[in-house]
Amino acid sequence: MADAPTPAEELATRLQQARAAAAKLGFLDVRPFKTDLDDGALTAIARGESEGAPTAPLLLAALPDGTLKDTAADELLNLAWQDPEESEPVAAIVVADGDLTRFFDLDPMSPHEVDKLPDAANIAQIKRLSREPTFEWSLRVYDQLQGGFDQFHETVYSTVRDTFDGKNDIIDDVAKFIFLELFRLRHPPAEKVFTHKGQQYTLDEVFRPGRFDEKQTKAGGPAVELLKAAFEAFKGHPSYRMQLDDGSTAPIFPDDVHLKLSVPANYHTLIKLLQDLPRLTNNQRQPISGVLGPNHVGKGCLADVAGDVLGRAFDVFLRHKFEKEGIGVYLTPAPVKRAMVEMVLHDIVQHDVAQLIELEADGRPAFCAGDPSGGSSGFLVALLPHLKRVVEGLNISDAEKEQLWTGMLEHSFVSADSSPRMVRLSRINLALQGAQKARVF
Repeated sequence: MADAPTPAEELATRLQQARAAAAKLGFLDVRPFKTDLDDGALTAIARGESEGAPTAPLLLAALPDGTLKDTAADELLNLAWQDPEESEPVAAIVVADGDLTRFFDLDPMSPHEVDKLPDAANIAQIKRLSREPTFEWSLRVYDQLQGGFDQFHETVYSTVRDTFDGKNDIIDDVAKFIFLELFRLRHPPAEKVFTHKGQQYTLDEVFRPGRFDEKQTKAGGPAVELLKAAFEAFKGHPSYRMQLDDGSTAPIFPDDVHLKLSVPANYHTLIKLLQDLPRLTNNQRQPISGVLGPNHVGKGCLADVAGDVLGRAFDVFLRHKFEKEGIGVYLTPAPVKRAMVEMVLHDIVQHDVAQLIELEADGRPAFCAGDPSGGSSGFLVALLPHLKRVVEGLNISDAEKEQLWTGMLEHSFVSADSSPRMVRLSRINLALQGAQKARVF
């Protein structure tokens, strides 16, 4: 009969158990972590990689039986701050304390046990799992859109060829289709009616994959003609016009910008990608109803996607597929944008947070973030979700936070670029973050 493992051997086995659980989530870089528990525990720090940068740290802990009591979450939060060499706050912890592997969100305001943790690429968003009930579903939508956008881009340029002059034209039309789908979901029926050749139609009836033959690879057809007419009807809607200094307004899409796609099969593919989403569930994978109403339990749409996730999907697609046009066009890598945004916001929050709530004489927010060489407004896109969380944490009423953020979305973000295409893509990029009237020149 084999000897029972020693306590030290049992702890080592449990730490391996915690490491294996972390590795499945993409946390592969592991180093020691010092605590004052002496021989009463084994601990380590694990990190993954996201967009070329290290993730927030995950603490791994192997504990003897019975260590964790009713106050386990608070005890583990205290444990996570014990190593002076670890300067970055630990986001979460994986604990092996017997036959079970347990997970804890180490939110300093309310540490608590959770059923599971997000993977390494999304560990920084862990607080959103409790704040946004569809966040886990939204991450699955993100993966689907990312893969679908990439595949569509390659298909249109290589096999089901269409009327494009280059790869960037495909990005342009993807942006137009996203615009139409969000318009369809966000506007009341009366605003979705348009006239073509003397007959009235609605966007809901013409913007469906079933209207397009997925096998037809020849250009043209009545369904294509109708959807092109719909785009012309809605592209100048007042909700998407920014106000210029002279009092006039400018739409996202100028009069000379039209839908270029002409092959019905490509219409079918792209609309299906935007509408045929995974079954809508909450963060516990339970079916729920969303924007479409209680009669559509489990049926999700782009309007159900949490926060900035849709914008992130389009921004990544744009950066990965955009072909450089001329001199000086360079889309900044995501880790650089994120680092610069975090540094700036850190200084504002630590030293001058009052400037965020200052108002001009006309009631507009005084805060302004500008990028004079904006490209696709990647820096502003990176700033928006971070700034929103800062606003949510301000010591003002909920009504004041809502009013402040609404004002910021319309007036506080300014960008410029010499390329008309980049101006359009920039405005779409910002509109997906809620800044539909952002000032981009």
